[in-house]
Amino acid sequence: MTAPGVVYYVRFEDFVKIGTSRNLPSRLRAIPGHELLAVEPGNHATEHMRHMEFGALRFVGEWFRNDPPLSAFITHVRSVYGSPLDAYERIMREGRRVA
Repeated sequence: MTAPGVVYYVRFEDFVKIGTSRNLPSRLRAIPGHELLAVEPGNHATEHMRHMEFGALRFVGEWFRNDPPLSAFITHVRSVYGSPLDAYERIMREGRRVA
């Protein structure tokens, strides 16, 4: 069985990376100096949708300026799914997938 994926929001200085992973702990080890802000169930399609939503804030690649629209969305994700590590553990445990 394939692990469900998550879309994660990681802050480094004034920027936020919007990425996706099926193994978040491993992925986070590859991002030095990060602060995990939020996690939601998702896959590459969800990640792409978020990249499009916040395209006006794109700095480079998957990194976005941490401006108010993105900050507000991250706050919303946390309100829905809870703290990032709890959300990740729950998504993995429940096997929740996004089509």
